[in-house]
Amino acid sequence: MKDQQDKYIDDIDLFFCLNPHGWSECYIRLHGSLYIISLTHIFDNPIEVLLSHMTGLLRGENEVSFTWKDEPGVHECSFTRMKEQNHKLNISVGNAYQLNTDGKPLMEDIKLTAKEFVFMTCVLYEMEKICQLTSEKTYREIRDNFPHKAFKDFKNAYQHKYQRQS
Repeated sequence: MKDQQDKYIDDIDLFFCLNPHGWSECYIRLHGSLYIISLTHIFDNPIEVLLSHMTGLLRGENEVSFTWKDEPGVHECSFTRMKEQNHKLNISVGNAYQLNTDGKPLMEDIKLTAKEFVFMTCVLYEMEKICQLTSEKTYREIRDNFPHKAFKDFKNAYQHKYQRQS
């Protein structure tokens, strides 16, 4: 019998908001719960950090870890390919706020299992959206540089792995 978590493994979505003046927010919707991760661009570009590590997974790495920085604090992120079902990833993100609670947002660590294809597709289309928006002058003027090379590398790895045109 399938594990209960496995029943809802595809119930995930990602929304990345590249805010003006060096800030971003990453929203993760997971099984009906909405989480937010606030990010600063002062130390590095969180989009480039995400894309470079996801490219590594697409090219065959079994585990990647990185830190997304906030002010103050950090979000420790890890992605580990499951040995017995290597099309699935165990994902952990530290210090996210759950927004849709009855009271004050709760800070907690997110731990989930997702199909790699589903998660990578969420990343691909969020980044495609931001990439397209940066072609608009007024959008681009007040936001950090989008890492076009890292996105191209990610997109190529995605297309190679899944042999799909996007």
